[in-house]
Amino acid sequence: MPSRTIHMVPNKTFVVVAAQLNSTELNLMIDTGSSQFVLFRDQLPAAMAKLPLRNTIPLSNVAGDLIATQVQLNRVRIGNTDLSASTALLANVPNCCEFQGMLGISALQFRRVSFDFQQRVLGLEFLYGTQAPALLAGPCRSVAAANCEPTPSGFLHPR
Repeated sequence: MPSRTIHMVPNKTFVVVAAQLNSTELNLMIDTGSSQFVLFRDQLPAAMAKLPLRNTIPLSNVAGDLIATQVQLNRVRIGNTDLSASTALLANVPNCCEFQGMLGISALQFRRVSFDFQQRVLGLEFLYGTQAPALLAGPCRSVAAANCEPTPSGFLHPR
């Protein structure tokens, strides 16, 4: 049983969750095959233009080679839980997607990930996890939110 769950943001192709980086809301794709946390420079709102830069890192993947800049983050939050990631890679990925970056599973210390596509819920078990309350992401942050209802397990999901 996952120790935490996150509701997926509606997307026909990818598993996407709402996240908060520093104090900016972003949609991020969950990438179970990646060990990196990558933000797409061209997709970020202006409020994130001044992230503290560190060093540049060459990356290679199936899409090809690119150079990314490591950036410092004060806070990474999904739902009501702060995650351990304090850095991300900032890459130039020209307006490719409906999301602003990718959360790599191993970069954020997830041990196990489960997907419930019917309920649009992502279950996460952390390497150093605790029994924390459910994470609520996307439009359903509380029962009072429009078009949201509790599931039998007590989690919220869109109606």
